[in-house]
Amino acid sequence: MSKLVIIGASPVSIQLIKQLRDKNFSGDITLMLFDGFLPYTREVLSTQTNLDQAQWPLIQPKEFFDSLKVNVLFDREISRINTSRKKIFTENKDQLDYDWLVIAETPKNRFPDIKGVNKEGVFGARKKKDVATVIEKFSFAENIIISSDDFSGFDLACYFAQKRSDVVLVQSSHGFFTEMFSAEILEWLQARLREKRITLEIANVVQEVLGDMEVKAVRLASGKVYAGEVVIFDGLAEDLRLFYDSAIEMKDQVVVNEFFQTTESSIFALDEVGLVRGSKKNHHGVSNEYLAHQANVAAEHILAREQGQEVAGNITYSSPFSKHIFKLGDFEFSFLGDCVHAPNIEVSEILDKEQNQYRKSFMSNGILVGAILINYQKDLDKYLNSIGKEVNVIFEKAS
Repeated sequence: MSKLVIIGASPVSIQLIKQLRDKNFSGDITLMLFDGFLPYTREVLSTQTNLDQAQWPLIQPKEFFDSLKVNVLFDREISRINTSRKKIFTENKDQLDYDWLVIAETPKNRFPDIKGVNKEGVFGARKKKDVATVIEKFSFAENIIISSDDFSGFDLACYFAQKRSDVVLVQSSHGFFTEMFSAEILEWLQARLREKRITLEIANVVQEVLGDMEVKAVRLASGKVYAGEVVIFDGLAEDLRLFYDSAIEMKDQVVVNEFFQTTESSIFALDEVGLVRGSKKNHHGVSNEYLAHQANVAAEHILAREQGQEVAGNITYSSPFSKHIFKLGDFEFSFLGDCVHAPNIEVSEILDKEQNQYRKSFMSNGILVGAILINYQKDLDKYLNSIGKEVNVIFEKAS
């Protein structure tokens, strides 16, 4: 009987387990987790109704894993992985054999190589344990610095600002604010965000964390210094040192083929661990829809190989509709569909400074493919129902 080991609490782990069991995979499945939490949903803090008990909710309860006969191992610190012998070793002297290994997350993230990053009060934002610790111990911190180019970092900024903390959100030149908004709109947004306790630093990076043992401030590349008790780094790369002795091809991420398979044929790298050869890292994070695609492709590959069949090539992925909504008190941001600038995309926007409202639409051959709405909650359903359909000028100019 084949043995599959999945490493990590990513949502893709749930998707893969369900796909395999639904398609009658009868092998052993072991899920290795590092921080005591079952797989959880990310990016929902700012929209939760009870901010005092905000958390990343579990995707499935323990009964889900029991019913699908999944062996869940919590808090197992991996000491070594021997990919040639297909064995995983833990600090507790446990040894796990595998026929298939899926890496959905690594035990740790790799922090930027800057001075002071090891001080008390510096956290990552990819692991639930880190975010839970910040919420528990620093929920009422006066000043919080978040370094993030991604939607998830903005969600954290909105959450803490609503908790009455002053937040500095630092984004590099690759951050989604600079990619999606013009200089005029950015100036308006920065002013509005300051009113809501968020200072947006764009085209900048944290260069040094200041303080003795504990965080006191950060210095940015621009030379600005911001005081803070907490520094949160989002979008951190996974720590791949467990695989340095293997034949797996790696850069900042594990290089995979169109099946999300590494150069070690029995190992897959999913979520943000893997990067398909020739593609670029998505700075806005991996959508739940793409995670489902990854799980489906990996499951089909494993099942085909189990049955001694060849796997169909030329797997394509058509990005489905995605939705990201963030709340900042009475200020709401909605990013719908494909909000990208490209030669074949026609963009139109409307800014109403008096009403503090902004809309931006992305059209391809008369089809609405994406939209950004700020403080247009009343039009949200209209846009949601119109993505992928032809719309006319009246629709775009409707109040």
